[in-house]
Amino acid sequence: MIVEKIDLFSDWVEIVKTELESKGYIFNTSDPDEISIQYFNYLKRIIPPKPRNIKKSDVFNCPENLIEGLNLLESKIQNGEDISAHLSRKLKNLEEIDDLLYDWGIFHLHLGTTIEDDGYINRTGPLLFGYYDDENFYFINVMPHGSWTRQEILKTIYRNWPETFDKYRLKNENVVGLSHNVTDDEIKKLRNANINVLIEVEPGVIYVTPGGGFVSSGHSMEVVKQHMMNKKYLKQLEEQLKNDTETILKTCFNGNLDFITNDNLRFKMVKRNGRHFLVEENNNFELILNQ
Repeated sequence: MIVEKIDLFSDWVEIVKTELESKGYIFNTSDPDEISIQYFNYLKRIIPPKPRNIKKSDVFNCPENLIEGLNLLESKIQNGEDISAHLSRKLKNLEEIDDLLYDWGIFHLHLGTTIEDDGYINRTGPLLFGYYDDENFYFINVMPHGSWTRQEILKTIYRNWPETFDKYRLKNENVVGLSHNVTDDEIKKLRNANINVLIEVEPGVIYVTPGGGFVSSGHSMEVVKQHMMNKKYLKQLEEQLKNDTETILKTCFNGNLDFITNDNLRFKMVKRNGRHFLVEENNNFELILNQ
C-alpha cells in the first residue's frame, strides 16, 4: 500500500479557516502558517463560555453608573453564557495584537447594557480588568481605558490570589530582586518594541510574562508555540501513516484489510461534530484522529 495523497496541515488549516469565516471573520492572507497563527490568536483572545465563580479583589470598586452593566456581566459569567460581546471590538480583526493579554494574561471588558448593531455591547470608558481559569473569574478592578501597563494590576493579583500566578513567578534562590524596576511608561515603550519585561510585584517576588510574552514579530509567544506544536504533530502523524501504513490500518481494523481494493491511498482530514476524521477517498473508509 502506498499513501499517494495526504496533507494534514493544509486540511486542518482549511477546516479552521472555514469555521472562522462562517462566524464572519475575514482572512487577509492565503499563507497556511499565517492562517494557523491567526486562528490560535483568535482562541487566545476569546473567553470560552462556562459557568464560573466570581472573585473580587480587595480594592475592587465599580462606579455607580456602571453597576447595571457589571451585574449583567456577572450574571452571564455565573450562568456560563458567551461574554464575547463585552470584549474589545478589535476581536473582529484576526491580526490584532493585544499587548495586555499577551504580556500579563489580563482581559478588559466593557460594562455596557445594550447590544449594538455589530453584536457588541455599548462601549464604556472605565473597563473591568480581570482574568479567568477553569473554575473562577477574577475581578481585579474597574479602571480607566488605557490602563494597560499599570503594575498595580499584577500587584493586586499577588496580594489577593498569589497561587493563580505562581507558575509565572521567577523561582531562583540567587535572585533577590531586580536592579531596576521599570515604570509603567517604560513598560509601554518596551511592549511597543516587542520586548518581554520582568515585573517585581514586591521585594523578591518577580513575575515573568504571565500572558506568555511576545516573539520579535509582535505575535503572542503562546500562539506561535501552539501553531508550531500543532503543525509538528500533524506532520509527524502524516509521516507515520506514510511509513507504517499497513501496520496502522491493521491495528485500526483488527487485522482485516479485505475491504481495501485499491492500494493507492488518498487521505483527507474532515471535521464532524467536533471530532477530526481521516477519510480515505479510494476505498471509502475513515480513521478517527485523537486531536
